[in-house]
Amino acid sequence: MKISDILILANNGNYSSDFRKGLSIVLPAECEFESDGITIRAERPDSHGLTFAGLNQQDDSLPVDETGTVTANAHWVVQTYAENYWQHVAARLPSPLNWIFFVQAVNEGEGTCVRLLQLALNDLDGAHLVIDGKIGDQTLSAAWASQNKQALALAFLSQCAARYKFLATTSEVVHDDLHGLLNRVANLKAALVS
Repeated sequence: MKISDILILANNGNYSSDFRKGLSIVLPAECEFESDGITIRAERPDSHGLTFAGLNQQDDSLPVDETGTVTANAHWVVQTYAENYWQHVAARLPSPLNWIFFVQAVNEGEGTCVRLLQLALNDLDGAHLVIDGKIGDQTLSAAWASQNKQALALAFLSQCAARYKFLATTSEVVHDDLHGLLNRVANLKAALVS
């Protein structure tokens, strides 16, 4: 399976253009490839089991047969990203914040990203939200009421970068990958303003 197979399926399905944009950014960042550089391969098992196209056994119920071979198809990958990382929160946010949030939620988790969004709304718009990591009516209303959605998405990404920098002071793993994590945020900022 190739990234293009997954994106073609998403383009032919009943998925929003913002979901498809986010997916086109998530997949190259999350996939491991065979030596040909285009065929997606499973990553070595870790505490979350096997990972394929950024989705794993523990969090996403990645299908694996009795021999340990991943049996997921492109439809499963698109559907799982939509159900696990798009529909609950990102789909309810205004564009372009929705696809930016989706990409970061795959990496950081939805609860963390909601907290970072709440911080961004408080800083940018003086929303006075409780930082609880729960997407509720107040957070959604504040996001939709924000006058400049692009500035909100940039403020959210700045919160993500600040969190990575803080975590790098307490986690060797994050410290070692800080450059890559900050590049991920920078690439999202570039995609946002292009």
